[in-house]
Amino acid sequence: MELTATAQLDLVAAHLALQDLDGANAHAQTVLQLPSENRTVPIMGRIAGIDQALAGATFANTTLASDLREQIAVFNAYPAARELPAP
Repeated sequence: MELTATAQLDLVAAHLALQDLDGANAHAQTVLQLPSENRTVPIMGRIAGIDQALAGATFANTTLASDLREQIAVFNAYPAARELPAP
């Protein structure tokens, strides 16, 4: 599962580098649907890089980039590794 998500995020990054937001969105949706137990540290790190790219000036005024960033924020709220509450 993690290797597939990693490959999808590589495709997202490639589409963003080509300024193809629609293509990036198509591949990002696969990853953004991952169950929280599959949201590992490497996946979370890569998705943070995607979020930074979307925050840049290239996509600053696009609705789709804003929507993707909101979806990423929700995704980030539920990672696989969380601190356990104190007993």
